[in-house]
Amino acid sequence: FWIWIAPLRRVLAGALAWLLDKFCQFGGLTEKEACVMRDAIGSDDQDALWRTRTRVDVGMWYRKGRVWVCPLADELLLFAEGPRPWVEHIAYSHVRESRYNHVTAEIALAPETDLPLSSLRVRPLEALPLIRQFRRASSMP
Repeated sequence: FWIWIAPLRRVLAGALAWLLDKFCQFGGLTEKEACVMRDAIGSDDQDALWRTRTRVDVGMWYRKGRVWVCPLADELLLFAEGPRPWVEHIAYSHVRESRYNHVTAEIALAPETDLPLSSLRVRPLEALPLIRQFRRASSMP
């Protein structure tokens, strides 16, 4: 049986690798992603950096780019690396009423509705400090 199924083993291994990358998201910030972040903020200075499970189209044929969240002093930076890097700067006042939906495991970005992303998929333990940062920064003068 093992020899008979040999042609399918490669297909199954590829499907398993795709699923692991899509749902488990192993790995940290790559050098290309760090370059996109450096170009967006002008330096390597950031307080925190969160990997999300949200993906956006960045011009790759076979997959989408992973969105990273970098909270800065006065705005929120969202970016994804690819042939067409995606970078979005969002003021904290635009996301001050954001809430975490524990059913879908997403932060619903509110009250602004014209943002390119309406939600960010993050783990619960990562969502809490991120939402606290939204509220703390938006309440500052």
